Amino acid sequence: MKNKILILLLLSGLFTAVSCTDLDLNPLSQGSSANWYSNDSEITMALNDLYRLDFWPDDKVPYADLDLWSDDIMSRALTNPFTNGTLTGQDGNVNSWWANSYKCIARANTILSNLEKSKDKLPKATLDKYTGEAKFVRASQYARLITYYGDVIYSTTVLGLDEAFTTSKTDKKTILKAVYDDYDYAASVLPASYASTNMRATKGAALAMKARVA
Repeated sequence: MKNKILILLLLSGLFTAVSCTDLDLNPLSQGSSANWYSNDSEITMALNDLYRLDFWPDDKVPYADLDLWSDDIMSRALTNPFTNGTLTGQDGNVNSWWANSYKCIARANTILSNLEKSKDKLPKATLDKYTGEAKFVRASQYARLITYYGDVIYSTTVLGLDEAFTTSKTDKKTILKAVYDDYDYAASVLPASYASTNMRATKGAALAMKARVA
């Protein structure tokens, strides 16, 4: 009987020790937002992801140009969710534009909030360029959102889950001013061109996008 009690006590102590171990760890075998953005290669990879095609739709829907969703064009032979009065937030195109825009914004904000990690490893001009690139992308996403939806949720920080559920919309005019500011910053730090053939935001692109939004 005493032996059984002793074994139970030992097992109890073992379980207690195990339960006190912090299991909320960052993965060591792959990148995470906690241990990423620590060098030029990681930052560049994160910025590259902001240019994926999902984040830059060409304003087309599967069956027609978006002008058919406005009063610019009315087709007698073709109806769509806009003209027949059934367009809602559940429409696949509406959902994808909204979700992908905020996904891209969240990633841009994550990059911006983590560039501080490399301030002692990279030249200031390089970090400024990366900041400008992320702000260019963020501005472009918010410009699309306010064009399609008007007042939307605006944030320049990484939102926690609780905060995301309680954040309210920001006036479209306020967001437009922030979009202009982001484009102005981008234009002041981005190069006129790149040596590589990869398409990236440039000074001219920032000025052109600002003009288009205006």
